[in-house]
Amino acid sequence: PNYGLTRDEIVAGAGKYTVVSYQYHCIKPDGTEKFIIKYAIEVPKGIPSADTTDPAKQVGLFLCFHGKGGQAPNEANNVIRIMKGLGILDQYIVLGAKSQGEGWEEQADVEPVTHLAKWALKTYPVNPRRVYTFGMSSGGNFSGVFGLSRPEMIAATVIYGSGVYKRGLMVKDPKMDLPDFYMVMGLDDDDAHKNGSRGTYKNWKEIG
Repeated sequence: PNYGLTRDEIVAGAGKYTVVSYQYHCIKPDGTEKFIIKYAIEVPKGIPSADTTDPAKQVGLFLCFHGKGGQAPNEANNVIRIMKGLGILDQYIVLGAKSQGEGWEEQADVEPVTHLAKWALKTYPVNPRRVYTFGMSSGGNFSGVFGLSRPEMIAATVIYGSGVYKRGLMVKDPKMDLPDFYMVMGLDDDDAHKNGSRGTYKNWKEIG
């Protein structure tokens, strides 16, 4: 199928965010549409067309995943704020996704996010070697899960305030076949989140 976009603005926290939420639809051959996912996006001004192949002119892509009960712009805004502070926002597209339910689930959410990522790669001049994920809490778990599920698409994942639960490293050679994983937590985080980060780190380190 051809993938298209209908820009129906979501009235979720309207005016609160610097990014705007849209719904992404799949346009089927018969002309009908199927809803796939809600998302929020920040695109640098003046970037070249999607067919640009010069790495020096391409941009990176951050896929961002909110915590339980959140909305698409939540972690996207945090990444935007950090990039602005570092002076690198003009080098990246920041794309926040909304889970199908209140929180993120591998079975329900991997495919919609895959569609969204492929649409972004097709629509914008994204360097396919510079695609990253970032998530907090439930979204942190999913950031890791998505990197494990789609290692061919992701260069690195950032897991903030979470571990990766109910998901093993199902590859023959983790060092060669998986993206890089960065787990971040605060010492004032609750024990459940700290133990999740530490437990995942310990288990994965033992595997290699």
